Amino acid sequence: MNIVELYFTVADQEILIKIANKWKININGFSNVAKVPEKILRKHLFTKFNSKDELFYKLLEDIYGLKLKELNLNDLDDLLYTFLSYPLKEKVDPHFPLGILILMNPEFAQKCRCDV
Repeated sequence: MNIVELYFTVADQEILIKIANKWKININGFSNVAKVPEKILRKHLFTKFNSKDELFYKLLEDIYGLKLKELNLNDLDDLLYTFLSYPLKEKVDPHFPLGILILMNPEFAQKCRCDV
């Protein structure tokens, strides 16, 4: 499993639908992406972004860029401290810290591009 597949595996259906709508993803046989079965939507998004690194990073920047600035995370230590050292006031979906980690550390993502 590479990093793109991991991201789309942990992403919840709500974020998958937002991504599909934002990037104008059309899936044959469905007039509304919200009605596409989650498994098909995941596979379709993975296929679209898997071989296009720049497009995948643009996607992450669109989703997490503003939040990354709001959280004022400067490095991996800040990220780990924010998400692991104290209870969060709100539930955080698993795709959120993963998306920020990939966005903050493209080198990490490149190392994980190979199948594991």
